[in-house]
This record gives sequence, C-alpha cells and structure tokens, in this order.
Amino acid sequence: MNYCPNCGRATNGSERFCPNCGTSLNGNFPPPYRDKIDNSKEYPHLTGGDIIIDACKKFWLRAFDFEGRTCKPYFWWAVLMCFLLSGIPGVGLVVLIPLIALTMRRLHDMGKSGIYCLFALVPIVGWIALLVMCAGDGDRFSNEFGEPQENNY
Repeated sequence: MNYCPNCGRATNGSERFCPNCGTSLNGNFPPPYRDKIDNSKEYPHLTGGDIIIDACKKFWLRAFDFEGRTCKPYFWWAVLMCFLLSGIPGVGLVVLIPLIALTMRRLHDMGKSGIYCLFALVPIVGWIALLVMCAGDGDRFSNEFGEPQENNY
C-alpha cells in the first residue's frame, strides 16, 4: 500500500496521481504520522511524577491568587491532593480558600468567569456541574484572563 506524500491518503500501487489532491505518486511513501497526537508538545514540562509534586507545590504557592489560568492536569492533581488531605481532621477548612482560587483559575483557562464557582453552593448538583465544567479543555489561545503559557499553573 502506498500513501500520498502530500495529503496522506492511502492509494493502490497502480495509481500515478493521488485521487484526493492530484500529487504525483512516483514512489513508495510510508504512512503519514503528522496527524498523530503528541501531548508532549502541549505540556512539555509535564513528565512522569514531576507533575504531581509540581502541582501540589504550586497549589500552595498560589493559594490566594484568584487571577490567571491553570491547566487541566495541574488542576486534577491538586484536587486529588485536597481530597486526600480532607480526610485529616481540620485540614478540610485549610484547603478551602486555595481550592476556590484553583477552581477560579481553571475556569479562567476555559474562558469562563470565576463566578461559576458559586455553583458549589448548590448541594450535589452544583458540585457535579462545576466538576464537569472543569473537565473541559482550556483555550489554546489568549483570552480575557491571560495568555496560555507553557507552565500555566
């Protein structure tokens, strides 16, 4: 099986031109891999267990920072840390304000206002709605809350 070097469409070996884009097929080209998703380009700084330590550290460093953006992996690792810490008596209240700040930054990453954090005041349904919102992908381009950064925690 041959592949068009221009558009990547599979062709049979007898065609001289690609039926999709018209490119000359004068050789045997390997399958194209340009459409392969590579998350290392999206989050080049997130490797192995480093993200867990980095997310937890930056969660505390930006505990009272309600502006800016937070990427999805950092958000979920910090939420997991808060969930584990909430089992320790008295710690649940300590992580409340930093968790609200983190959630607001996560909403900012998706271009939404931090006012959506008020959904958490509605028992059960509000929490579920807020978690579903935070599971979305962030904006790849700048929005009113800032530029996307390589380390946009």
